[in-house]
Order: sequence, then structure tokens, then C-alpha cells
Amino acid sequence: FVGDLPLALFEMADLAAQLGQPEAAAFLLECDLTCTGAEAVRIDEVSGAARELLRTAYGQLGNAAAARLLGDVATVDDVQRRCRDAGDWRTLLLYQEAAPARSDIGDTLVHLGLLNAVRPGGTDTDAMNAAAWRLARWDEPALPLELDPPVSHNVQTTAAETQLYRMFRLRAHGQVKAAAQAAQAFMATPQAVAALTAQRGRREAWAYYAVAALLPLVAGSVGGALGMQSAERASMSAMFVLARSRGMLGADALAPAHVASLTLHEIALREGPEAKTRYAIAARAACVAARQAGAWQTAMNHVFRVRTETDSSMAAELRLWEAETLWDAGSRHLAVEMLQAHKRDLELVQQTNTDGDASTILLSRVILTVGEWSAEQRTERAAVLWDEYFNKAAQLLQGVAAPTAWTGRALHALAGFAERQCAELTATRDNDAAVSMRTQKTRELAACRRELVGAQGADASRLRAVQRRLEVQAASDQRELAELRAGIGGFLRLAVWAFARCLECTDAFDLCAYPLIALIVTHSRAPELHAELEHVDSVPSHKLLPLARQLCARLSTDNDAFHAAVRRVVARMAADYPHHTLSHLFALCNADRTAPRTDRRSTLRSEGAQLEQRRSDAATAILHSVAGVSADLKQIVGAVDELCSAYIELAVATVPEKYRSSKLEGQLIKFDARLRISRLRSALPPALPVLTAEPRADAPRDYTSVPFVTSLADGYSLAGGINLPKILRVLGSDGRRYKQLVKGKDDLRQDAVIQQLFSVINRFLAPRDAGSQSGAAAGLRMRTYQVVPLTKRCGVLQWVDNTLPFGNWFRGNETKYRPTAPSMSQLRATVHAVHAEKAATAAQKREVFDRVCSSAPPIFRFFFYQHFHDPRSWFERRETYIRSAAVASVAGWALGIGDRHLQNILVDQTSAEIVHIDLGIAFDLGKLLPIPELVPFRLTREMVDGMGLLGLDGSFRHACQATLHAMRDNSRVVITILNVLKVDPLYLWSLIPLRIGKIH
Repeated sequence: FVGDLPLALFEMADLAAQLGQPEAAAFLLECDLTCTGAEAVRIDEVSGAARELLRTAYGQLGNAAAARLLGDVATVDDVQRRCRDAGDWRTLLLYQEAAPARSDIGDTLVHLGLLNAVRPGGTDTDAMNAAAWRLARWDEPALPLELDPPVSHNVQTTAAETQLYRMFRLRAHGQVKAAAQAAQAFMATPQAVAALTAQRGRREAWAYYAVAALLPLVAGSVGGALGMQSAERASMSAMFVLARSRGMLGADALAPAHVASLTLHEIALREGPEAKTRYAIAARAACVAARQAGAWQTAMNHVFRVRTETDSSMAAELRLWEAETLWDAGSRHLAVEMLQAHKRDLELVQQTNTDGDASTILLSRVILTVGEWSAEQRTERAAVLWDEYFNKAAQLLQGVAAPTAWTGRALHALAGFAERQCAELTATRDNDAAVSMRTQKTRELAACRRELVGAQGADASRLRAVQRRLEVQAASDQRELAELRAGIGGFLRLAVWAFARCLECTDAFDLCAYPLIALIVTHSRAPELHAELEHVDSVPSHKLLPLARQLCARLSTDNDAFHAAVRRVVARMAADYPHHTLSHLFALCNADRTAPRTDRRSTLRSEGAQLEQRRSDAATAILHSVAGVSADLKQIVGAVDELCSAYIELAVATVPEKYRSSKLEGQLIKFDARLRISRLRSALPPALPVLTAEPRADAPRDYTSVPFVTSLADGYSLAGGINLPKILRVLGSDGRRYKQLVKGKDDLRQDAVIQQLFSVINRFLAPRDAGSQSGAAAGLRMRTYQVVPLTKRCGVLQWVDNTLPFGNWFRGNETKYRPTAPSMSQLRATVHAVHAEKAATAAQKREVFDRVCSSAPPIFRFFFYQHFHDPRSWFERRETYIRSAAVASVAGWALGIGDRHLQNILVDQTSAEIVHIDLGIAFDLGKLLPIPELVPFRLTREMVDGMGLLGLDGSFRHACQATLHAMRDNSRVVITILNVLKVDPLYLWSLIPLRIGKIH
């Protein structure tokens, strides 16, 4: 490949960078540095022109982290350039203020949002030009039309960008129609848009493309061609697209985001007061985006701009914006004081409220915000927080005619506060030291009473005094304990009610389902809870679906309030969403169906046999009740029952001896005619679902997104391995072909739970809106697949298409890329041999290990050259691999995932994502194995080699940080889920000798 190129790779990379093709530049340069030698080159070994070229390429791609890493800090200029790449404008300002002659301070002030600081009497047109461009102040009339846009520090100005800038200058001078015509001409010229796209990073190009699209809307609204609603809709859609660029560009991308609010502002000036309110909403969105990006001055500029250009009706709202900006900027004490004063003013206004629900909602927002901030800073006692803030906000919102988004937020804050108080009081009650002290005092009092029986005279007097003191202490302890129990009960009732109401009235806090169910499960025996369980019946079924497995595990025929509530909830879920719930119920009914007879007899004698039987009976009763709801549900229940039974029978079916050879893996084995699945194949029921598909949770009993089985293959193939799992192929009604792995001697319930946790982590990483993620966090996810346990010992898994185990790739390519090196088996034998020598020292073992490593350099970088042949796909897929590895590493460390050998980690050959399979060792159980697993996650030389020149210090480090931040921000939810799983009656989170033997 390298030898066929007509030019030197470095020269071609340099040419690609000059032509605005940064992916090609990075691709060619890395080929030059990593493909021509036996060993990969690390970034520390790259210097001079190659390092500067890489920095230029990554800068053009908008990857500030990589560009920053490649920059030196040997001189003051290097430090300032590093600050620019990182968007650390405050640090840059320190240097520029100290040495103003070294660089222009105006650009830094503009990035910080300090427009007035670069307004020297209105005469410095260059500074004003830069300020207008950076801050989207294209309505600055003082700037002449002939100005060119300022040159960015790492991107050259193109003719297309100049043309786009002049459109905004036309608009600023009131020539809106001329600007719109120029924008339409620009949008109709593919060459101009392509030039803009080629020169800037693709995300930034999208931003400027959408900005240009807004200009015709302004002209149309002025001329009456467009209505307000159409213009507003298009403007908000464009802002949604614009915000996507913020992750890559930092504060730079805030400027395009302002254009949507400015567009609405122009429309508002012509459309009346209602439009001004809509403009204020758009401006608030831009203000929030600025605060999230740390551009606090820009956010405050928005506050004052709206305050200047709207009437006094916005004054109270803007006061809240101002306080929120101060809070995010670090002036927290001032922000709380400001809102406290604002709260008092609004409460006086509320006494003569003539504004209806609007002023009530605003007052509740202010009260709630002050309460949340005070709780975070712990400046008020719990009783004050409850009386003065959370409870008051909830009562105000109960008087609002229709639930609003703020009603949901108030309920969410109220529930969170109550949950935290309940947890703290429970921890105080159950504190080991406190319990031990109470027990000791009780024993001392009992001993004193015994001694007092035969005591006389002075001894009796002394003992009676001791008894009185101990009785006073015991009475005080009992009062304190009673108060704790009463507090726990009160906050428990409040938390359950508020979480249920929050889930009922808004979709913004669906993760509330996890703490709600955790509270119910943890305090299932608390009598205070039973009266509140009826509120769970009002929670929409689809919001509880992620916890269907855990709810089904708590089923029982017991008649207490807790189990009755669980049965009602599961029955409602099964009736509303049968294709999400029925498999869990049938797994309970069939739990011991594949267990050996000896296991069944021991199960009947075990302590939990009756509990399992009651769980199975409850599941059977729910299935019967669901089948009786309607003819459609009866058909679905029957079809799922038939399908589960067929899979269970196939899972335990004996494979003919002649097909057991590994040489015959993948060969089709015809179904035995006596198998149920063979009969099912010849007469497919109409409602037979694809078990490994994951349908959307649409409206209740809406099956449009559910793929049904239209045909089954006439046999199966073997996947290899000790237990010979079977591969089944199914054609769905959606036209997709599904491969399924049917396992017959494995407990898949833990794999299903870990996949559930991975899905929750993906929800943390998924953005709420287009602009809510940083560049490092964009595109982060843990690759998941469907796992459906059918019994304790068998189940069916989704086959992950286009994937390959790491071990298979290395075995197939080691001779190609390491032709002279020993094979992997030979290297492994060398290491094992030195470890088998009892006299070998640690130094000798390390010497052998280092020798093995030097004789077999890493080669995984060639995977990307093999599968992705054009520079853009090569770069994008490698970034996908790096992000995927980062998420898997952090999530695996947090959940204690072990047993990560090369056959348990797959790589997708089309997307380069990492997929982890066989998750039977979790929660640090690997540390308890005979040879304990001590590393937190698998990050070997080969995995790092696939990350390119930057290795761990590029996107990987930042993606790890973003993942950890997302998990830390949602730590209460993670802990809540783990607490639910910890007491799950279906899973044994410990290692027993049988499991250890299977692992080895």
C-alpha cells in the first residue's frame, strides 16, 4: 500500500492540509509514521514539522484537545497558543495583560463576552469587527459594509466565509431584503457551501450553513410572506442545528447560537407583544447554552439585552436569569441573597395577584431554586428547607390549573429532598455505633436491676441512682429513635408521592422511576409506605418498563399491601406492553424447567422453595388475567408461551455427535421433526414476536414497532465452545434478518442485568438536547444487545452482527503484520514457563515479559487500515473506537466487570465499536478468584495501538473524563439501581465453588 504511492507521504499530508482536507492529512501522516516501521511511533517521538502538521490537521478538525496536546509549552507564545486551543481565555488574559505587546488582547476579551471592553470610543473598527463576528452582534450599525471578517487563529478566511459575513453586514445596515437575496444565492451555490465545509470543521460548517438559512426567514417575515409561527419554527430548528457545533467549538459556537434569538428578535419587533415573549424564550435558551459552556459574560449580556428590549413584564423573570448566571459563575452567596430578596418581593405581589398562573409559577420557581441552592450549600436545616421552600413550592404549584414543566421540576426537587432526608435518617438510625451504644445501655440497665434485687444500704442507694440515670438515658434514646422512625416514615411517604406525581405529570424526569422503585423495595415492610402505594398505580406503564425485570422478581401471592401493589403494576404493564413484559413472566413460570432432576429435588427442599413457588404462581395468575383482557392479548400470550417453550426445548436438545467437530462450525443442522420449533416453523402464529428485537414503548397496546416472525430457518448452526450454543436465523416482519444465539447451559440473568445497567449509563450519556454535550462527550455510548433469560439455565441472546473477537483478529493477522515474530501461543508458553518455575524472582519474570513484548510489537492499528480505506471513514471510525473503549473502560471499572479476555471483547468491523460479552463476573468478583484479577479494565498495548499517535492522551482521556462526569452527576441514580439489584431475589452476587470451576 505505502510503496505504490507516487509522492512521499509527508508531502501528500502537507498538501492535504493546505487544501483543507484534515482527515486526509492526518491519515497520510500517520501512515508515514506508523506503517513504515516494525513498531508504532508514539506522539512523544514525533517532533518538528510532522508535529506541527498534525496540530494543524487536528485544529482544522475542531479537535481542540488533540491540537492542545500536540502543542509545546516551551515559550510564552506556546503557552498562549495552548490556552487558545483549549478555550482557556481567562488564563490567556493573564498573559496578555502582563505582556500586552506580545499579542492582541481584544480577541480574548471578545471570547469572554466583553464587547464593551473592546469599544475604545467607537473608533477601533477592527476590534469592533471581531467583536461583532464572535458575539453574533451583526446588528452593530457603526461597522461599515466593506469590512472583511476577522481571521481565526487556526482557520484561514475563505471567499465563502467573506460572502456570508457580508450578508450579515447588509442585515445590520437595515438592508434585510438584500441580505436575504444574497443568502438565497449563497445557499443555491453548492461550490460556496462546499468551500465553507472544506475549510472549517464539518460541525462548524453546519452551523454557518444554518445561519445563512435564517436570513430569508427574516426577510420573509418582514414582507409578510411567512407567518410568525413558520418563521419561529424554522428559527428554533436552526438553533437546534447550530447548538450541535458548540461541543467542538466551545465559546466560538455560541455566536451562531445567538442568531436564532436575534432572528426572533427582528420578527418580534414587527409582530407584537406575543412574539416578544417568544423571543425571550429563545434568548433564555441561548443564555442557558452560554452558562453551560462557561461563557458567563455572554450569558449576562443576554440578560441585559433582553431587559433593554422588552417591557417591564419581563423584569421579574430576568431577575431569576441574572441570579442563575451569578450562581454558575461562582458568586453563589450573592446569587442566593439576590433570590431571597426577589422571593420576598414576589410574595408581596402574590398577595394581590392579578396575573393568574404566570406569577404563581414564577414565584414557585424562585422558591424552588433558592431551596435547591440552600440544600446544596447546607445553609439551612432540613425542617426550614421543607417548610420554607420545597413544601411551599409544591403547594403553590398544586393551585395551578394545568401541570407545567415547572410543576414536574418542583415535584422532582421535592422528591429528591425527601429521599435524601429519608436516607440520612435511616443511616443515623442504623449506624453501627449508635445501635451498639443503645444495646450496651440496655444491657447495663438490666444488669443494674439484677444487682439491685439483693442490694442493701449504701449499695442500694448507689444502684438506684445509677438505675435512674440509665433509665433517663434509655428513655431519651427511645424518644430519639421514635423521632427518627417518624421522620423516616414522613419523608418516605412524601418521596413516594412526589416521585409518582412527577412521573405522572412530566416526561423530563423519567429516571425518577429508579429511586421510586428502590424506596418501595427497600422499605417494603414499612407500614408508613402502604398508604402511599396507590400512587404508583397512576404512573404511566412505559416509564416503569426499564424496571420490569426487578418488579417481576418481587412477585408473590402474599396478600400484604406491597405484594398486592407489585402485582397490580406488573399486570398493568403486561396488558399495556406485553412484548416488553411477558418474557419476564414466562421466565418465572419456567424457572426450573431445564434444571436437572437432582437440582429440582434439592430446590424443593431448599429454604427459598416456597418463595419461588409463590413467585411462579403469581406470574401464572397475571398471565391468565392478561389473556382474559381481550382476544388480541390472549393471542399474544399464547404465541409468546409457544415461542418460549420452543426455545427452551431447542436449548437443551442434544446436538448429533457427527456435528460436534469444530471443523463443522457454521454448518446448517436440520431441526429434528420431533422438536416443537420444527412444528412451529411449519405453522407460524400471527403474533409471534422476535424475542431479541427491542420495540419502542409507544402508546399502550400499539404494536406497530414490534417486529413479528415471518419465517424461521429450517435448522441451526453451532457457535463453538464447550456448551455448543445454537445459532438460529429469523426473518422479521420489518424485513430484517435476525440472528439469535440460543444457550442451554448458562444462566443469562446476570448478563441481562448488566446490559440493563449499560442501557441506563447510555441514558446518562445521551444529550437532552442538541447542545447539551461537550465535544468529548458527543457520540459516547456503551454498545448493548438484547439478552432474554428463559429459565435459570437457558436463554436467547441477540447476535451482534459484523463483529469479530479481538483474539480471532490477532490470530488471523499476526503472521501478516509480524512475519518474523513468534506466534501468540509461543509467547504465551514462554511467559507460563517462567511463572511455573518456583525459584523465579519477580525481576526475572519481568525480564521475560519485557523480552516477549519487544519481540512482538503491537499491530492493532492495521485493523483500521484494513477496513476503512478513505481518510474520512478511517478517522471517524477510529474516533468511534476510542470513545467506545473509553466508555467501556469507565463503565466496566465502575461495575467491576471481570473476565475480559480476548474472546469476550468484540470489535464491530463496520463501526469499530467495542462490544463486551459474557458478563458473568461483575461487581469485583474477579478479585476473589484463585488468581485474582487486579486490573480495573483491559487496556493493553494492542488496544492503545489502535488509538493512533495520540494514544491515551487524546480523545480517550477526554472521553473517559466525560463518561465519569456523567456517571458522577447521576451517582444517586446509579447507587439507587445498584441497591435495587443488591437485594434482588433472583440473583446471587457472589462466587460459589461451582461458578469458580466454570470460570476456570
